[in-house]
Amino acid sequence: MEMAANMYGLSLLVPAYFQDVDQENANVDVFMNALALPSCLRDAAEQKILEYYK
Repeated sequence: MEMAANMYGLSLLVPAYFQDVDQENANVDVFMNALALPSCLRDAAEQKILEYYK
């Protein structure tokens, strides 16, 4: 249940954060650090970022 909530949160955060970022400049680590997200969400964040740019 918590992971579903995290995925939903990422689905809201990723488009807002990356809307003005070219795909070549997208960086999951910068995103994670900027929002102080826990490292356990790195794979999920990377997945959402890849989905965003498809």
